[in-house]
Amino acid sequence: MSNVSIVKQFKRRTTIIRLVVVLILIVVSAVLTYIRVPNEIKYFTATKNVFATSCDTYEEDQFYRGHLYFVYDWIAENADARFYLAPVNDDEGNEHFLIVYIPNKFAGEAERLMEQTRDYLENGEDAELSYDLNCRGKMYEANQDTLEYAQQYFISRNAPSSAMDKLCDQMFVMIPLADAFSERLVFWSFIDLGVLITVIVLIFSLITKSYLKSLKKRLAQENMTLDDLDKEFENPLGVFDNNLVSANFVFEKTSPFRLMRIRDVLWIYPSKTRVNGGSAMYSAVFMMRNHGCFKFPTSSESTTEQLCRWVLKMQPKALYGYVIENSNMYYKNFNQLIDQIYNQNDATPVVQPVVTEQPAAPVPTLGPDSFTAPQQGLSPVLSAETLAQSNRTETNVEQQSNVLGTGDDSVRKE
Repeated sequence: MSNVSIVKQFKRRTTIIRLVVVLILIVVSAVLTYIRVPNEIKYFTATKNVFATSCDTYEEDQFYRGHLYFVYDWIAENADARFYLAPVNDDEGNEHFLIVYIPNKFAGEAERLMEQTRDYLENGEDAELSYDLNCRGKMYEANQDTLEYAQQYFISRNAPSSAMDKLCDQMFVMIPLADAFSERLVFWSFIDLGVLITVIVLIFSLITKSYLKSLKKRLAQENMTLDDLDKEFENPLGVFDNNLVSANFVFEKTSPFRLMRIRDVLWIYPSKTRVNGGSAMYSAVFMMRNHGCFKFPTSSESTTEQLCRWVLKMQPKALYGYVIENSNMYYKNFNQLIDQIYNQNDATPVVQPVVTEQPAAPVPTLGPDSFTAPQQGLSPVLSAETLAQSNRTETNVEQQSNVLGTGDDSVRKE
């Protein structure tokens, strides 16, 4: 048996689980957001500079960004915006005209850019280019009406016929930031914010080790420390999946943890449940002296049985098996059960109710080093015949006193 610190194992497992949860939250949130609001995401993640990209490589329905320094003039308008001409280059460095659709709310900025362009063309000094308009938007194919407006503009300015040849077939539509925030984007932004807060909390808990507070609090109830927990399970008597058994406790080393004192167990039974016809789930159920309940998950029916019987070895007067007699004793004759387990000093174990069914499989042999229960203060172990008579697996979990959580024993008022 490895003597690795149980506390270190718990820390390692908790760290791995929380890091995996953080990664899953980030990936799932990003994927769902991208699927639900692809256009809005592409708007904010656009990297290509529309005014520095060759006009020969423009892609329709592609989002672009860029800083606009030059605007020659506007060629048409509607109720919402104006159509402006801005200079761009092709692959060979030849100048072309790109139609830029700028909303009227930026009309003042566009006028200032036109003045700046005229000053630069007159003086040729880069110092004149002190102002720019930060643009984000989408590339569309210029429709026939827009191209006719451009042609009419060139004719009115007595431009050479070659001017139309320099006009790009695409049109860049500027989309203001406020218009990019759709209702869907706002909704998913709140979802992403919640995920981000959760991720920060999980990472903070890993850094500060705040997840150990609940474990320390539970140990304090037993007058124990983390070092005491390490000593208790330095050489566990039994290991059943993630559940460790010592002479005094059962500890589940996952997060959230479970720590159960064996001497407080009154009723033990293996449990097997199915949810909506799915695969079976197994657990060892322990009903406690303070009316609490511990359920230790296991991977198989045989492992569940082994764990239950190991605890029974160390608490031999506890009720065993899920039968109506045991249920009535625990829920209706609780004080009598307490008396016969803790206050009767005779060496005779509690007589378990007889269940008329096929005998249970024998308890698996665990080798020559198998644990023999401490004899001080305990009654002899039940005979194999008595255990076989009382063995019965619960297929419908008792809903009363089903308290798990962080491992703290909760109390149910009778």
